[in-house]
Amino acid sequence: MYRFYEITYRFRCLFLLILYFEKEILKISVYSGSFDREIGFFDRINYFKALEEKGFKSLWIANANSYDALTLVQYLSTQISSMELGTAVIPVFSKHPVELAQQILTTGLISNNKLKIGLGVSHKYRVENELGLKYVNPVLYMKEFVIILKDILNKGYSKFNGNIFNVDVSIDAEICNDLDIYLAALGPKMLGIAKKYTEGTITWMTGYKTINSNIFPVLNSTSDNRRSIVSAIPICITDDLERVTYEAKSIFKFYNNYPNYKKMIIQEGVKDPGDLAIVGDEDYAYNILQEYANSGVTEILAVVFAEDINKRINLQSRTLDFLISINNKF
Repeated sequence: MYRFYEITYRFRCLFLLILYFEKEILKISVYSGSFDREIGFFDRINYFKALEEKGFKSLWIANANSYDALTLVQYLSTQISSMELGTAVIPVFSKHPVELAQQILTTGLISNNKLKIGLGVSHKYRVENELGLKYVNPVLYMKEFVIILKDILNKGYSKFNGNIFNVDVSIDAEICNDLDIYLAALGPKMLGIAKKYTEGTITWMTGYKTINSNIFPVLNSTSDNRRSIVSAIPICITDDLERVTYEAKSIFKFYNNYPNYKKMIIQEGVKDPGDLAIVGDEDYAYNILQEYANSGVTEILAVVFAEDINKRINLQSRTLDFLISINNKF
């Protein structure tokens, strides 16, 4: 019996080693979150257009307490050439999957399918205290939501009887078979849904050690069903370590109030959410990003912070210069 378990263990180690060496090339993208609230709407559009001109191939936009991400993406897609656009992430508790499918199909058609969709269940506090809704069984809610959503996106109809949703509907619109859906998945149950039904996960406040030990093995447990790991990370290239480190701790400290993120912070072995920010010179940042690449991350969503906002709008940004210089180097 001992011999059997020893052989099984060795095969598992060999399998995980094979998966490790099959990890994909790291893609560098820009993420525009709620930290860009100082930028006016059309200044923001011009900034996004300038990012494409600078050479960035992908931009993700938050659906936080600001402009609607899908509407913004829809308009922006008419102003750019070929840059991919993503939402990270649309909270599902305030949506119905049929309604969201209609919005996505419309936006996807206008954007010529340059669209990626990130979905999340948000957090209990935000859903119940801010929206006045019930935050009940988020894993099952997301599973049924994604099944219905993908039915409509891929087939134009859905007939589904579940514990939460019961739908029997078809829509008269062009379907979109090749649109990528991602989930904000951190725990094993949500990662299981991401693995089975979507392209992968989008993480936030999650370090490379946790991704390597907890997320990559679950999401890519078989070599024939590989899934992407898109990781949003705060970053500032600077020589003023004391000031920017203090600013990172101040900006991101409230993420300690969200249990899902708090768990990731503890698992990473850091004391503060701000400790997950990449703060330092170009060599230091490159080495940390290499760790993310080694952990299985396929795309970095760079959250540029702690720089003068007016300089950043005009692309006078040391951080952006660094990010564009390292694209395709991992």
